[in-house]
Amino acid sequence: MSVYIADTASVSPLAHVRGGALVKNNAVIGAGAYIGGLTIVTDNARVSDFAEVGGSSVIQGNAIVRGYAKVGGEAWVCEQALIYDHAKVYSDAIIRGKAQVGGDAVICGRSILEGDVNTPGGRIENVHWWRDIP
Repeated sequence: MSVYIADTASVSPLAHVRGGALVKNNAVIGAGAYIGGLTIVTDNARVSDFAEVGGSSVIQGNAIVRGYAKVGGEAWVCEQALIYDHAKVYSDAIIRGKAQVGGDAVICGRSILEGDVNTPGGRIENVHWWRDIP
């Protein structure tokens, strides 16, 4: 396996891109970020700070993974989704739309969070959640 970084992508010299990771289109990998495994970061997606993305996960669209967040397994983060702080997204979870996952939240299993969902903590497993509940 070898890393692929497109000429149009931006990868900080202080970022760690390993394994068979693909960084395509206008994706941005910031200083301190770790990208590994068979991860694909594409479109205008950003991974920054000390965030870690691995496994066979996909970060695409205008999605952002930052802080100390971790994305792994076969997770998919897309559109305008934001994963931040110490949040963890893994297994087959899908985070899309304007969903925000932060704090110490753990999203796993076959969970789908989409739309205007904002979860600052807790564990969500095998749930389809499409909007905030007041």
